[in-house]
Amino acid sequence: MGEVLKKFLKERIEKRRFELGKNEFFCMKCRKPVKAKMGSEKVIKTGKRIGKIDLEQRKKTGICGVCGTEINKFLKVYQRD
Repeated sequence: MGEVLKKFLKERIEKRRFELGKNEFFCMKCRKPVKAKMGSEKVIKTGKRIGKIDLEQRKKTGICGVCGTEINKFLKVYQRD
């Protein structure tokens, strides 16, 4: 029975997985990928250092274009905006 449960959980996770585009965020209220309202996007330095080469961590924040909720997205180390 353990193998059946593992297979079920793996399939459920894979079904929900998706890729966000460069200018997309995941809105927790809408439960889907959305774009931010024009002019609301900002890149903020978190003040933390990450990775073996000690780079600054950054996050992109904005306001959901659908419901108005604040949305956040951590940027990859090599990604500038």
